[in-house]
Amino acid sequence: MGRKEGEVAWSAADELPAAQDTLAVVLRWDEAGRWRGSVTLLASRAEVAALLAAPGTAEDGTVSSTAAPGDEELPARWIDWLQDVLAAMPMAEPPAQIEPTARPQGVPVTPYVLRAGSLAVRMAMICELSEKAAKAPETAARPAPASSGQPSAAASPASAANVDLLLDIEVDASLRFGSRELAIRELLETGPGDVLELDRHITDPVDLVVGDKIVARGEVVLVNGNFGLRVTEVAEPKKCLESVRCLF
Repeated sequence: MGRKEGEVAWSAADELPAAQDTLAVVLRWDEAGRWRGSVTLLASRAEVAALLAAPGTAEDGTVSSTAAPGDEELPARWIDWLQDVLAAMPMAEPPAQIEPTARPQGVPVTPYVLRAGSLAVRMAMICELSEKAAKAPETAARPAPASSGQPSAAASPASAANVDLLLDIEVDASLRFGSRELAIRELLETGPGDVLELDRHITDPVDLVVGDKIVARGEVVLVNGNFGLRVTEVAEPKKCLESVRCLF
């Protein structure tokens, strides 16, 4: 996209297309390397087709264009495009396999849009990728020092660097007042004026939810005419970071 249209912009989008209009591929890393797991990439079928059919500039400066791929060949063409992109990136360990997949159901995602000139592709990622813990050489093995309640000085720089990668990620947070299970019959019979009782007392704290994880609890307050949350409990940092994993 950058070669065709200039600078690429990456920003938040309102929503992804409906499930039947979404193209999904999964990038898998095997157990042999440093990484293991997968990344599922969701994108708009129509916008991917437009991207693949857009004219491009060859190395000799000539402009070429291809016909828009048909619905059956679109996943294979999209995978070929992704492989070309990955090959041009300085990746120490590219994925071992890229293949079409079904769009995961019930997994919250944050949609983004990738823009380059007149081209735009809405997409989202579900990241289930983890890094293997490196084995320490036998000759370097030492007895573990007694715990002092303080983080290890050797582990701090790496941990801080990993967290810094996440600090600028925007996430959607919501307040959950409670829940209730309804039969479809009850749902269809619900109308204006009906009251649904939730599983939470009015004095109980409400949940601050990111992804599908509770990251804090508190009480509802008014702030300049808007609802707000006065935080009374906060989850462990590890739980908060797990909530970010649920979104990508």
